[in-house]
Amino acid sequence: MAFAVSDEKYGEEVAALVVPAGADQRDASGLQAHCAERLATFKVPKRIEFVDAIPKGPTGKVQRNQMAELIAT
Repeated sequence: MAFAVSDEKYGEEVAALVVPAGADQRDASGLQAHCAERLATFKVPKRIEFVDAIPKGPTGKVQRNQMAELIAT
């Protein structure tokens, strides 16, 4: 799940939270390279964090503000 995070130089940058299918699939640089082959440069996530689950609210909607907090910590 990609979302915006604050950046001093550009105002916002792309970050992503990833729920890996297996423990051996935690390769942020490989994932960035995969994205770079298929996306415009400004769309490639600058930060990728692996999490157990994407934060969701009681109705099941993704909580984007909580995702940014996970990246910040």
